Amino acid sequence: MSRPQRKKATEVIEFFQTLDSDVEETDSDGEFFDSGPDEDSDDADPGPSTSAGPPPKRMRPSGDVAPAPAPQPGVHVPDNVVTPLDFFRLFFTADILRVIKTETNRCAASELGRRQLPPESLYKNWSTVTLKELWGFFTIWVHMSLVKKPCLKDYWSTAEIIRTSFASKIMSRNRFMQILGLLHLNDNTTYIPLRETGHDPLHKLRPIIDPLSATFRDLVTPQQKLVIDEAICPWRGNLRFRVYMKDKPSKWRIKLYMLCESASAYVCAFEIYAGDPTISNKPVDVCRRMMMPLMNKGYILYTDNYYTCPALYQEMIAGGTMIVGTVRANRVGMPKDLAALNLRTEESAYRRQDKLVAG
Repeated sequence: MSRPQRKKATEVIEFFQTLDSDVEETDSDGEFFDSGPDEDSDDADPGPSTSAGPPPKRMRPSGDVAPAPAPQPGVHVPDNVVTPLDFFRLFFTADILRVIKTETNRCAASELGRRQLPPESLYKNWSTVTLKELWGFFTIWVHMSLVKKPCLKDYWSTAEIIRTSFASKIMSRNRFMQILGLLHLNDNTTYIPLRETGHDPLHKLRPIIDPLSATFRDLVTPQQKLVIDEAICPWRGNLRFRVYMKDKPSKWRIKLYMLCESASAYVCAFEIYAGDPTISNKPVDVCRRMMMPLMNKGYILYTDNYYTCPALYQEMIAGGTMIVGTVRANRVGMPKDLAALNLRTEESAYRRQDKLVAG
């Protein structure tokens, strides 16, 4: 599965340009979307054994374990989905856009209706946002990812040295800043405060996260080899669950767990680390949640030494899934004498417990 080239993002812009400027909104939103779906363990140490030969590098299933064939991999989309824009609209659906429209207008009514605005306020002439305006708003964001300028206002600048006309043809700068300031994805009145039962740290993003996650999972049946690892998103704002990484150029980041197809790097499942005390972030628990829909289907999971341990292997093998990965010598259940061995060149050592081999 090859990745679309970056330049194809211009097709999203071209799609907006095909919209008639006087199109009226309808309940079906047919002007915006064509037909198609919117859519660690105290296990006993393995017994000792040594042999000569190339040293094994990973914890892995032994050769007599033959995993069942994985389901037939492929992309499950209608035949009329052929361009990068078509795929974009499978993820960014009409339902998602309607949610953004509803919640943005709800937020505007709540925030602007409870105070007197000064005459010079940006929001003095606020009007209800429409689906067409939201398409334009996000189209401008795509344009901004292709054409870099020092600040947002420069995209509407008339100075000859930096002037581009694309954004101003879609909407005025003030209208763009109005929508940006009031953009909302969820109802603030349903938010449950921190430390109260039912609190969701990702409440503001939940209407987008859940359908996106389902779409990533349903559109593609991955090939047999999968990999789980962490991804990071730089973040400079104030956020309770951001994480600090001293060795990175951007010290503060949002962390995500991602399950990907090894061959294409397609994201089969993702999970945002939000510091929720009700959700365990132990490696075994993370892998269990991410792999749950794919268990007992013959997949092979590859992990790094953050996740790999005997307890995870036992969890996966019980669910019909093989696991291969590097492992830390101090993991619970790992044979303590294996790391202490002083081997010569071309010698190797391994320990085995049932179907589990470590070396």
